[in-house]
Amino acid sequence: MAERRKTKSSNITSFGNSQVQRIHSDIHRIMDSREYDFYELEPVEVKEVLLDKNKLPKNSNGTPNYKYYGAIKGSWINNKDQQILGDGVHILPLDPQIKRYPVIGENVVCVNYFGQTYYSDIINIKNNPNNNIKTGLSNRTNTRISIQTTDEDLAHQRNIEANKGDLVLTGRYASSIKIGENDLTPSVQIVAGHNTEGLDINEPVKHNLEKDEASIYVQGRGASHRIKNPNPELSDIYTKGSVIVLDADYIVLNAKQVLRQQSGELNEVVGKQVEIKHNNKDGLIFTGKTKALLDNLRSGPIQLIQDEIKECIKAIRKLPSTGQEEYNQLKDLFVKLSKIEIDYLGFLQSATGRLRATFRDDEYEKLQDEYRKAQKGLAEATPTIATDPISFTLALNDYLKVINKFAKREFIRTDIVTD
Repeated sequence: MAERRKTKSSNITSFGNSQVQRIHSDIHRIMDSREYDFYELEPVEVKEVLLDKNKLPKNSNGTPNYKYYGAIKGSWINNKDQQILGDGVHILPLDPQIKRYPVIGENVVCVNYFGQTYYSDIINIKNNPNNNIKTGLSNRTNTRISIQTTDEDLAHQRNIEANKGDLVLTGRYASSIKIGENDLTPSVQIVAGHNTEGLDINEPVKHNLEKDEASIYVQGRGASHRIKNPNPELSDIYTKGSVIVLDADYIVLNAKQVLRQQSGELNEVVGKQVEIKHNNKDGLIFTGKTKALLDNLRSGPIQLIQDEIKECIKAIRKLPSTGQEEYNQLKDLFVKLSKIEIDYLGFLQSATGRLRATFRDDEYEKLQDEYRKAQKGLAEATPTIATDPISFTLALNDYLKVINKFAKREFIRTDIVTD
């Protein structure tokens, strides 16, 4: 919003009947009415964007001054002679949390506050999420220079097809977040790499779960999604209820400590090849029915600290003003929580009462002995196959039985609790 702010005022007023004094006073009132700074939003043409730490201005000790990270250098477009406030060179982002970094050649909205010039929005000259470059506006001759400061692939220069009332955040390189509704149900769609097949130049692109390169869909209850099954011999998946869909060529769930996968009903793993393995010398792979006691043992210590943290946060939010010591107490609780040691194997043994390793060592050793004996018998019977074919047939049969036991994996324990 524009505003006028008075900078100085004359103390001379009209008094007496002197015509000269009245004229003199009137002149000063006219001068006073013009002694204002006029504050308004004004565009600046961007000449440089400081996102390289090596190009930041230096502190007195020679280190980069990170206050200016994300600042721009530029020239005023309307009032070309006005000063850039602050250090006279750098224009800072107006919003401390949400940053919209322009590219060279774009034009941004600027404003002066508290002795500093700030920039906010990029002026949407082309209505193009990829770039809105228009140079020469700050030159006195308005000479336009043709420059390219971003990848101007046509696939990147598209708006997102949306519904009325949607909130859409669009990146410069075919990525977007759409918050609103899908089939009149609450929806958040995150996409990187839009599919633009069959579209005209600059035609808005519609999110496509099957064809976009990588997607995360979050949807409330109501509608349904059809998810293309990558296994052609299997049917596609049709969702119901609230749903979160992750779709990409490669998905990694990387837990630094614990990765827990659970469901109230079906937990299904399907693929052309499925591997479950551990990489620890003493690691174990267990299968079996879990018990509520197991979850209670693992979660109990964490729950106690979590309750204490909630009480601390609750107290902080009630205070009209909070000192740093209160936040430090909360940080101490966070540290305490992070240092809780969970003996997952020990809790598992306590909960089940009698655990057995998935791998049956005794059965495997027994099977190995049978294999060695069968192999020896077959070797001894082979030279006499012509004169004693029955002995060879019996030896071969024993050998094949052992091989069949290996194929059936009879040395694997299918249930660590009951087997």
